[in-house]
Amino acid sequence: MKKQLMTIGAAAFVGVIALAGTVSADSAVKIDAKIGARVGPRVGLNASSTASSTLMRQALKLDATNTRLQGQADKEITRRLDLLNKMAARIEEMKKVSAAGKASLSTDLQAHVNLLNNLSTKIKADTDAATLKSDVQSIAKAYRVYMLVMPQLQITVAADRLASTSDLLTNFALKLQERITTSQTAGTDVTALQTLLTDMNAKIADAKVQAAAAIAKVTGLTPDSGDAAVQASNQFALKAAREDIRVGTQDIKAANKDANQIRVGLNVHVKANATSTASTTTE
Repeated sequence: MKKQLMTIGAAAFVGVIALAGTVSADSAVKIDAKIGARVGPRVGLNASSTASSTLMRQALKLDATNTRLQGQADKEITRRLDLLNKMAARIEEMKKVSAAGKASLSTDLQAHVNLLNNLSTKIKADTDAATLKSDVQSIAKAYRVYMLVMPQLQITVAADRLASTSDLLTNFALKLQERITTSQTAGTDVTALQTLLTDMNAKIADAKVQAAAAIAKVTGLTPDSGDAAVQASNQFALKAAREDIRVGTQDIKAANKDANQIRVGLNVHVKANATSTASTTTE
């Protein structure tokens, strides 16, 4: 009897254990489902939040880059506009360049000013990074204010100054010729002085030729806009024009030297004549 009860008890115990195992498995599935329902949305929310934060950081970084580029562009354009405005005033001061020539230079210069102002407005409105970068790069590549426009105007101003100085020396040479002729009439040997004056006039004439040549070489040059062949041609013309200015400047220096030597020679002759006259009067 005891053995039968123990058997029944053991079977009942095994049944309870099996039932307990079954309940535990079902409960675990339900619990997992509940946990998944609770945890799943949180995981998705965290991922979405991370992506949103990344996009926001990228947007802020892009905005900062655009702002920096726009600030740099504004400074570069302002510098160029300041230089062009100063050159505009210099053009008006030119004396030997014709009115038509000055008008042409002023028109070209104003066109560059307008282009830079328009570019500045566009850059400030740019929102696309690639477009902004391209526009900023065009300040140097497309407009060539430092590489072409400014050298072009500076050479023209230098040539005008060279031509103006030549005219002043021409007038001075005429006065020296009068004094040489007077000395010659007084019986003084002016051969050396006349040779110096001839050289002076030749140097003045060549300085005028060099000034005109320099202006001709830079007139009509246009920005290369990235074209290597045009850029090379422009640089060749600018280099040749600068050489004209250099040669013309040397001519002016040589003419000045001749003039000074003539003045010294004339003064010597004047003193000699004065001494001779005084000696004759005494006798």
